[in-house]
Amino acid sequence: MSDAGSSATEAGPASLGGPERVQRAIAVMERYGGTVPGFRRAHGRGTVCRGYFTATPEVAALTTAEHMQGDRIETVVRLSNSASSPYAGDRRTVLGLGVRFELPSGGHAGWASLTLDRAPFRVPDDFIALQAATRRGRNGQPNPLRIAAHIVMHIQSFPGMLRALRAPSSQSFAHGLFNGLNAYFLVDEEGRRRAFRYGRLREAVAQLADEILRRVRALLLRGQRRGGLRRDPAGRAAW
Repeated sequence: MSDAGSSATEAGPASLGGPERVQRAIAVMERYGGTVPGFRRAHGRGTVCRGYFTATPEVAALTTAEHMQGDRIETVVRLSNSASSPYAGDRRTVLGLGVRFELPSGGHAGWASLTLDRAPFRVPDDFIALQAATRRGRNGQPNPLRIAAHIVMHIQSFPGMLRALRAPSSQSFAHGLFNGLNAYFLVDEEGRRRAFRYGRLREAVAQLADEILRRVRALLLRGQRRGGLRRDPAGRAAW
């Protein structure tokens, strides 16, 4: 874990594994995750937006992190489904939200969240083991015995696995309740550390969805004013 302005790989303990463990995780995702060449290894399909983030004075008093000082911070936001394949359906899937904060110093900070309140893994090794345990066999399905063995060896991950399996159908990103995957420390000017986690952004995501809808409506209205909509050969509206 780290201060809100630093990444865990830069400031985290050696026990996290560093770059070698990251490479192991990437390799197992590529081997077993059903990735599609040319797309991301996870969360294969998504929509990217730009926005800004402004921290409250109460948060600024708790940390020296650049993006928490109350200034307007430009952001890149990605809304996605959790499947590796970009062709997977949207309804029966956990949704993801990632934010990249563009820092005034030229660097960046980021965080990721899912519509789960508990992840099916605690540390990188749990994630690697889960990917291997849920790999698909020749029949196109995971081996139940292999999954059962994984649960026995990683019993602390079982509640999170159940949450993922029982996740309700997704109505929209605006209705999702996003919870941060990672924990961080807020470090103030005196060096005091307070653990925290980003989360519960339903209201913020709803506002973002409303803003996207407003802009789409504005584009449609602009197209009508320029001579109306026309239909392309596939029957889709265009201008």
